[in-house]
Amino acid sequence: MSKEFRFFTYLLESYAQYKGTTAAEVLRILDEKKLTDFVYNMYEIYHTEAIENAYNKSRDKKIIVEPYIIGKQQSFTAFVIDRKVKVYTSNNCLSIVNPYLIQAETLPAEGIDQIKGQLISIIESIVEDLDLKDGILCLQYIVRDGQPYIIEMMRRCFGNQFLTLSEMFTGFPWHEAYIRNALGESISDIPIGEPELKYCGHFGVFAPRNGKVVSYKIPEDVESHVFKRIEMVQPGGTIDDYMNQRIVYLYYKYDNYEEMLSAIATLQDRIEIEME
Repeated sequence: MSKEFRFFTYLLESYAQYKGTTAAEVLRILDEKKLTDFVYNMYEIYHTEAIENAYNKSRDKKIIVEPYIIGKQQSFTAFVIDRKVKVYTSNNCLSIVNPYLIQAETLPAEGIDQIKGQLISIIESIVEDLDLKDGILCLQYIVRDGQPYIIEMMRRCFGNQFLTLSEMFTGFPWHEAYIRNALGESISDIPIGEPELKYCGHFGVFAPRNGKVVSYKIPEDVESHVFKRIEMVQPGGTIDDYMNQRIVYLYYKYDNYEEMLSAIATLQDRIEIEME
């Protein structure tokens, strides 16, 4: 098998996984558009031009080559007290309209029981190696073949009122601990209460285009699970950047995990939005 064919196969399989289809279907579309030979013959450009560009832009003429990991993106948020993970939340990250922006999150992350030990160990090792103080430490990672690959970490909480969901999901007073820790107060004695929610998350509703928002309607099967909403653009308001702006944030809770995942995965397409 030639290197060109291996790379072409990799492209087909990777793009198919991203689009939720099959490599055969991607190939059929390429053949239909008469683009198969064009993509196949891009091997040298993909491999040599990228490396040359990297070397040209490097001041010390050293570069780092990393694998491109395709899989499920998730997050793990931990509160570290006395160098140990006191409590944590996990969530799936969904990029639906804009592939470079997280639009929705569902708690907990799929398969978290199989990898939480690894993630806790990673966080506690980071705390020791970097001599970090108590507080929040978040990891974003991609899961492939059951293995988490860390792509980013931060010492801040996520936005979109994520700590509100975390408190309801874990029973731990994240806001109080966050503020007391910032003030230099001891947080070793903060207790963990009873969780209020079993499965939950948030969803940012996107408009289909720029323009004035006349109205929007959430499907009843999801509306019945919404316990809070924050309207960013009220009816009559204008969307100027529909790939980034949200009309409204929905906060929802479920008793059935599979029902939640199924409902949220298709929610954007099922919301009725009238624009002018």
